[in-house]
Amino acid sequence: MKIMKKTNFLYLLILPFIFVSCDFLDKFDHFSAGNTFERSFDISVNPNDDNTYTGFVSFDASDDATLDENIDDIKEFDIENIRYKITGFSGDDIAVANGTVKITSEGDEVGTAVSIGDVNFSDLYAEGTEMKLPLTQATYSAIKDAYLSKQKIKIEVSGAYVVSEPTEVEFTIYMTVEALINM
Repeated sequence: MKIMKKTNFLYLLILPFIFVSCDFLDKFDHFSAGNTFERSFDISVNPNDDNTYTGFVSFDASDDATLDENIDDIKEFDIENIRYKITGFSGDDIAVANGTVKITSEGDEVGTAVSIGDVNFSDLYAEGTEMKLPLTQATYSAIKDAYLSKQKIKIEVSGAYVVSEPTEVEFTIYMTVEALINM
C-alpha cells in the first residue's frame, strides 16, 4: 500500500511536466523567415532631351529560396516597408525632380500610384537618406496577395527632372518582408 501511494504521488508530480512540455513543444510548429530584397536601376537625364526619366525593378518569391520553397505553408506574411535610396549620382547638383511610383504585377496595376514629390536627388545622395514609399495599407495588401501567388512585383519610378547638364542617378529599392511558416 505504501508503494502505491508513492507511485501515485510520483505520477502527480510528473503529470504537470508532461502538460507543460507538450505546450512548450507546440510552440515549435512554425518558423520565421525574413529578408530585405535590394534591386537597383539607373536613370539618365539630358537637358537636350525631354528631361523625363523612367526606371524599374522587379521582385518575386523565387528571390528568396526559403520563402519560395515554403510559400504554400506561409501562415502570416507582411511586407514591412518599401524604401528607396539614391546610391549613385553625378551631374546637376541643384536640379529638382518630381516623380511617381507605380507598382504592377503581371501587367496589372497594384494599388494606386504614389508621388515622391519634389526632391533633389543630389541632396538625398549626399545625405545617404533612405525614403519610405508612402504606400497605403491596401497597396501593401495587394502586393502581398500578388507576391504569395508567385507573381512578379514590378516597381516603376518615373517623372521629370529639370537639369542644365547631363545627370546620372542610381536608385536602389528595398523591400523588407517577414513570414511565419508552418512546419
